[in-house]
Amino acid sequence: MNETITVVIGDTNAEYAQAIRHGLEAHGYTVLRVAEDGITLIDAIKRMRPGLVIMDVILSRLDGFAVMEELHQLPSLEWPKILVHTALNQENIMLRIYSMGADYLSKPAPISQVVRRVDAMFAGNYRQGVESAIYQSMQNDELRQKVSVCLKRLGISPRLRGYQYLVEGILLVMRDISILDRCTSVLYPYLGKIFHSTPERVERCMRYSIETAFERGNLSDIEQVFGYTVDVSKGKPTNSQFMAMVADHLLLN
Repeated sequence: MNETITVVIGDTNAEYAQAIRHGLEAHGYTVLRVAEDGITLIDAIKRMRPGLVIMDVILSRLDGFAVMEELHQLPSLEWPKILVHTALNQENIMLRIYSMGADYLSKPAPISQVVRRVDAMFAGNYRQGVESAIYQSMQNDELRQKVSVCLKRLGISPRLRGYQYLVEGILLVMRDISILDRCTSVLYPYLGKIFHSTPERVERCMRYSIETAFERGNLSDIEQVFGYTVDVSKGKPTNSQFMAMVADHLLLN
């Protein structure tokens, strides 16, 4: 790694937290503190200003959600990246984690997997969690502009309701590819919530916009983005396939 990234860990399981610590330190990260409760964790974050916080939702004195709410009171430039590493995997929990600007990793996991996820979070093309408030505004604007230009090239007009859903959906996929495994349970409900719509309407509008692109769009532009993975004469990609391929195209170019 080119520069040392500092980490604070919050977990009630001291043994597991220390295993994560040793795994990260073996790969060049500096772990500043392991906190076993939420109060100690938030104090460590404010004092030490780490680049990354790895924490469970289940913490004594102050739970993980309360910690994130407290962090949101800080100036945006002081926000660390957050990886919520928890055994809680209910859809409403995951949606809440994402909506608060954090990434999610189920627990337990091999330490090597935790390290790989952290490596990815600091890679230039990391696909981080849903509509992350931690993502700096300039980067967010640049990504949104890239997605918008790509969709217009493909023939999806901003006048279509599905256009905005696709912009936000692709941004989410660029930060966390695993969201595609939960389109129905997490992605569509999330977009419906922020756009005051329903999950069903989000899905239908995305579908219509994609079909419009493949029926009326520029074939050469479509082939440039989708290559040989989609035969436009035989069928159109699903919503998730479309978002995944656009995200990959933008990340690689």
